[in-house]
Amino acid sequence: MRIIATTLLLLGLAGTPRLAGAEDMNACGCYHDETGACKCTDKKAKCACPGDCEPVACGVRREKEAARDADATLKKIQAREKKKAAEATRAAKTKTKAKPPKHEEAHEAPKDAIDQLLQKH
Repeated sequence: MRIIATTLLLLGLAGTPRLAGAEDMNACGCYHDETGACKCTDKKAKCACPGDCEPVACGVRREKEAARDADATLKKIQAREKKKAAEATRAAKTKTKAKPPKHEEAHEAPKDAIDQLLQKH
């Protein structure tokens, strides 16, 4: 009778779900259960286990930080491109505004005026 009771007791304990021991938990305070799902026991678990079992909020936080970094980099690139475009526009304006020297304009204007006066007489 004792042997049967002991055997049933051992079989009963073997069938119960095993709780995670300290050796199964990672640095984040999480572990994988029998099905492979991630379980976190500590409500204030750390986000120090990328790619391993960690709280869901850690992945969300990491994605937000990556999006912020990408936006900041994009803004820097856009500012650099805008500055280059402004410099190119400024350089193009200075090339098109090149005027002939004033002494050439002065010589041609009186010549036209003299021609007009001579034609009237």
